[in-house]
Amino acid sequence: MSGCRVLLTLLGGVCTFAAVSATGQDRPQGVIKDETKVVAWTEPATRWQKASDIIGKTVESSRAESCGKIEDLIIDIPSGRAIYTIVHFEGRYAPVPSSALSLPSHAEKYVLNVAKDQLKTFSYEKDRWPDFSDRGWADQVHTHYKVTPYWAQSISSDMGYNPAWYRYTTHWQKATDLLGKEVENSQDEDLGKIEDLIIDPDRARTLFGILSHGGVLGMGDKLFAIPWSSLTTMSADHEDFILNVDKDRLKNASGFDKKNWPNFTDAKWTKELYTYYELRPYWQDFGDTNKRNP
Repeated sequence: MSGCRVLLTLLGGVCTFAAVSATGQDRPQGVIKDETKVVAWTEPATRWQKASDIIGKTVESSRAESCGKIEDLIIDIPSGRAIYTIVHFEGRYAPVPSSALSLPSHAEKYVLNVAKDQLKTFSYEKDRWPDFSDRGWADQVHTHYKVTPYWAQSISSDMGYNPAWYRYTTHWQKATDLLGKEVENSQDEDLGKIEDLIIDPDRARTLFGILSHGGVLGMGDKLFAIPWSSLTTMSADHEDFILNVDKDRLKNASGFDKKNWPNFTDAKWTKELYTYYELRPYWQDFGDTNKRNP
């Protein structure tokens, strides 16, 4: 295992894949609104997708034009936001603010809120990825797709406040780079690797990291749903994950096998899991960090 380690702060984030207007109108106040529903970031997810299933999904424009497929997601590590969705089309790659995409109820393809030609403006060639922490570039991209920048959104004071959720990214990773990363605890014990990420497609937030043990530490070949906020970040080298959970607590956690995944939208199940790890549920995280419950 590499000595370079990443302590990922996977804060239960909140965002939206629904199309959001940002044409100088009032900014969202606690909720993101699309054409058919109101989506509050302080509510539990009602749908979930594996990151591995999102990658490869077809994208259509608002005019029903084929726009290629999803190549990757750009994850803001401190908050868990999927801030951009990378669309592969006509041999090029277009970073689209995730709020410019929506996933219909059939969950078969994503819908882009603009015409196909709009993808060309900020597209790039393979291996020439933009700097997603470049504020000037990000301002232009969000304006181009007519969506409110995630760092410019706000929520009403009576709903609480999560600074990490609204902070501009300085620490991001591609979802495909996160998958397969090794995980250690603070005692340098190998705990396994990140098998997948569980994404709320309506808010573009990462709910859980899925940890596979593969027989390590006597835990058998099981999968474990790890709250995003149980991992923290300390360095910029992004080599390994550090899970801020005692080894014995992880060993005794309720796991599952690859053929029987839990329902990640079950609020009761989620609350029990977060309680086990002594954390607030992601939709109740209003602070700068998801501090453990007393």
